[in-house]
Amino acid sequence: MDDIFNIHESESENEEFSDEEENINDDDDNDENDGKENDDNDENDVDNENDINDNDKKNTNGNVKDNRFNLSQFNDVDDKDEKAKEEEGEDKKKKKVKKPLSENKIKKFNVQHQKTGVVYLSKIPPFMKPIKLRHLLSRYAKIGRIYLAAEDEKIAHRRKKYGGNRKRNYTEGWVEFLDKREAKLVVKHLNNHIIGGKKSSWYHDDIWNMKYLHGFKWIHLTERIAYEKAVRAQKLKAEMAQASRESNVIIRNVEKAKMIESMEKRKLEKLQDNEESSVVKKAKVSESNSSNNDSFQNPETIKIIRKYKQRKPVNPEKKTEVINPKQKSVLSKIFS
Repeated sequence: MDDIFNIHESESENEEFSDEEENINDDDDNDENDGKENDDNDENDVDNENDINDNDKKNTNGNVKDNRFNLSQFNDVDDKDEKAKEEEGEDKKKKKVKKPLSENKIKKFNVQHQKTGVVYLSKIPPFMKPIKLRHLLSRYAKIGRIYLAAEDEKIAHRRKKYGGNRKRNYTEGWVEFLDKREAKLVVKHLNNHIIGGKKSSWYHDDIWNMKYLHGFKWIHLTERIAYEKAVRAQKLKAEMAQASRESNVIIRNVEKAKMIESMEKRKLEKLQDNEESSVVKKAKVSESNSSNNDSFQNPETIKIIRKYKQRKPVNPEKKTEVINPKQKSVLSKIFS
């Protein structure tokens, strides 16, 4: 029994020893694998460093550039985007180009245009919009274009200023019907009749005022509107030119008046200067005269330089009268 027990113990020890050897061998294998991987990583790092150093050397020599700083890729992308945009723009331009109408389409258009008729509305219900008018008339016939003339801006401004309705109001209008026969029937049945509809509607009690325009097409209306706009613009231009002319005349007159005033001021200043100068001269002359008179009146002030003997003046007009001695004696007796 002891031998058997010893044999089992030895076997168990051998098994444990073999297990330990296997574990040790596995650990050695793992260590070897890790070492190989580390060696491979180190070799890769060294290779990368060598590549970088080689690139740096090449850059310093000026032969080869580093790919990390190469922007040609981005430039190529930008060029591609620009080309794509240009192609899209060309495609859009090509799409915008419209083909000319064919003869058949032109004939159809002319036929449809000849079938149309225009109805004139002399009065539009207050504050009715074109959409509402289309809604009311489209129940009776097919409608094309609608044009409503707005009221004068001055009237609308006055109404809004004094607390009136601030909506837009229209005075007259034109409605194009696609079929002139239907237009005539609509005018015949609706003219001078109430609009109707629900009693609660805003336009229930308003009356239609319509007239069919024979031989009148929408082109005539557009020509008339264009002519009125041109006349209005021409009048406005003429008024502006006249106003500018008047303003220029006023400015010239003002400048002329200022110039005349300045000339008169200068003349007055000159006259005043002349008067002052004449007064000063007179004062100087009077002072000089007074000084001369004083010198004559005061002989002491005069310095006598030389004296000349003067003979008495002879008056040639005096005549020596011869008196008889008899007369002389008589006169002496009288006056003695």
